[in-house]
Amino acid sequence: MDGSADEGLHKILRKVSDYGRVTVSGYNFRQTPLADVERALREHFTSCGEITDVCVHMRIGYIYFMGEGAVDKAMQLNGSDVGGWNVSVKPFPFPEHANDSVVVRVEGYDTSLSKIDIQSALSNLFSSYGEMYSVFILEGYAQANVDGKDIADKALELNGSVMRGRKLSVEVLCRTSIQTTHMRRRYIRPLPGLPPCTTVPDSSTSDAAIPQSRSESSKTPDKPVEKKRRFSKEEATATLKSKTIPTLVEKQTPDLAGLVVYDICMGDGKTKADPGKWVTVHYTARLHKNGRIYYSTCGGHPHEFRVGLGNVFPGLDYGILGMCVGGKRKLTIPPAL
Repeated sequence: MDGSADEGLHKILRKVSDYGRVTVSGYNFRQTPLADVERALREHFTSCGEITDVCVHMRIGYIYFMGEGAVDKAMQLNGSDVGGWNVSVKPFPFPEHANDSVVVRVEGYDTSLSKIDIQSALSNLFSSYGEMYSVFILEGYAQANVDGKDIADKALELNGSVMRGRKLSVEVLCRTSIQTTHMRRRYIRPLPGLPPCTTVPDSSTSDAAIPQSRSESSKTPDKPVEKKRRFSKEEATATLKSKTIPTLVEKQTPDLAGLVVYDICMGDGKTKADPGKWVTVHYTARLHKNGRIYYSTCGGHPHEFRVGLGNVFPGLDYGILGMCVGGKRKLTIPPAL
């Protein structure tokens, strides 16, 4: 998990036109390793703008740009030669409603107010602009999702407004429907001729989400847990609800009944996965009935996302809350999550 997650929050939100992506094809994955294809694409399209990600699959690849007119420049390279093969470039636009869903950060309100009063006041403040949900009251500030027509532009009009005698600072952190990286998925399948796995391996080596830091501190050995703790369904539900489910948005938040959290290693005990922070995790998912692995990031790219924004399935989003850098946890997740 990234220990400097709050850095970079105070920044000007780029225009929708500053983000772009295209799909590319034309390479032969049987003749050229995908890693070489990715490297060649980065070099070929580097003049179009800042490349934030290149993801190459067997028959199609994705390139994400940041910069005005980057997609138009990339389209001009359609049919050009890339080390012995001609690249086919097609636009891959973001949704038309990309400006209608954002994550906002609000500071300056009276922190002595109760969470319910803060949530109610913020909901009333944004009511004429859109619908506020997934409200997190954190230390000194609040963070929430807001949906509404062109809310990415209109929300800044509330900056400097007064709520119960206090002047507010309102920032738009990001648009939820615009990504700068492509989702990676890695499936583990049994080798030909071998039966599928039917046993559940030791929980100390699997079934856990492992936050990892991008700083040097992640290289230090994990601290073992002196005493493992297991939450009952009732305890896990009560604890997670008290931390992550505001009263006003309870209907928009999934029921966490059945989610069981089991800490294997506590990590450094300092930097925690709180709502709104960026985390980088490895996790392996296996069926509870027979232990068969059906999804895993281990051995490939770790998964990076922002906690509490609904970018991953709810069981993982809520299950890693409170984890520390280097921590290891086993989650038993019901089908609904």
